[in-house]
Amino acid sequence: MRNEWRGNIWMIIELTIVSIILWFLFTTICTIVNVRMQHAGYDVNDLYGAEIKVVDEDSPYYRHYDSLHSPLTDRDLLMAKLNDNPYVETVGAGSNILTYSYNMYGMYLCHDTVCYQGNLRSVTPDVIMAYKIESQDGKTSSQLADIISKGELIISRPDFMLGNRYYDSSLFKDKDVYWGGDSAIVRHVGAVAYGLRRSDYEPQWGVIYAPLPDEAMPDQMVIRIVHGKDREFVESMTTAEKRAGNVYLSNLQSMESRREIAHSQYNTLIRDYLVCAFFLMIMIFLGFLGTFWFRTQQRVDEIAIRKVNGATRRDIMRRLVSESLMLLAVSTLIAIPVELLAVHYGLLDDLNVTYYHVVTLTTPEIYQSMAMTVGFLALLILAGIWFPASKAMNVCPAQVLKDQ
Repeated sequence: MRNEWRGNIWMIIELTIVSIILWFLFTTICTIVNVRMQHAGYDVNDLYGAEIKVVDEDSPYYRHYDSLHSPLTDRDLLMAKLNDNPYVETVGAGSNILTYSYNMYGMYLCHDTVCYQGNLRSVTPDVIMAYKIESQDGKTSSQLADIISKGELIISRPDFMLGNRYYDSSLFKDKDVYWGGDSAIVRHVGAVAYGLRRSDYEPQWGVIYAPLPDEAMPDQMVIRIVHGKDREFVESMTTAEKRAGNVYLSNLQSMESRREIAHSQYNTLIRDYLVCAFFLMIMIFLGFLGTFWFRTQQRVDEIAIRKVNGATRRDIMRRLVSESLMLLAVSTLIAIPVELLAVHYGLLDDLNVTYYHVVTLTTPEIYQSMAMTVGFLALLILAGIWFPASKAMNVCPAQVLKDQ
């Protein structure tokens, strides 16, 4: 290796550059996968979502109200009809309650000098039951629904940063908070639970579940149906079943359909990443194969002399592989500080892995991608050196030495 120090230096430079590129690629992929695999904390199977609409007063289909009826009574009648459907388990209504929707109604709660910001979701207790939302502090979905019934708030639990200090959102549990920072409006936080995410590819942000006021008209509805009764439920939802007075359901869809539509752009982006990764890996492999082929052919006479002196094929292969892995180790020692500096200065702090948001890089993903990079490069080196080394060891030592 000392005799070939010039070639080894260029090889180390090549491995270092390839290592940094692969690390960035694996970091992006790990970030996407880790976010996608996060535990949701709620169940969207057998769940349908719809928008609640009110017939315009100028419409010929508008029905005028008397003193006893209003859109709110139509709402109650519509929900009663749905609850009487034999294929329906639970019906909940509210505002901003549908997953796979990119609405963001920002609201913040303050306690002492610390404020918690989240996506406001105004819900009835049945929304909690329909989604089967899980608590992060030991409560059941029924207990969470009771908290909403009592007029209290529920928040989700992502850690958040204020200044240079990290806070756990459980800090607000069982505390009185100022609604929107207004000290005249005091609300009580009754529990900490999982928050409804806008997408499976979006990390868990802050969510505030607030009771929907009785006098408020909801604009969305979630319906949990009996398992395995999708077809029967859809067939039962005639126009008459989806309307009560001037209130009707629009855009009734299963959450699976909503998820497929919402994730179409994400899936395209991920496919593009994987295709780029595949071609990049092929190029890296071919580059390694050509490099090691050239390096091995230059050492054919050395291999012949070692074979004449009793070296076995395994001994020669072990030497070639160990030398290559030693070069990889040196390049890794150079690449890791460069990668850590990139993280330290925030060059990869926010990865634009989706069209709508950024995902913050975490420490486990940094070292996970580093390990993947080193392991993958080691495999490429082994694959790239095996074929040229096998060809070189098949030569006749006498013929090689004669040619020399």
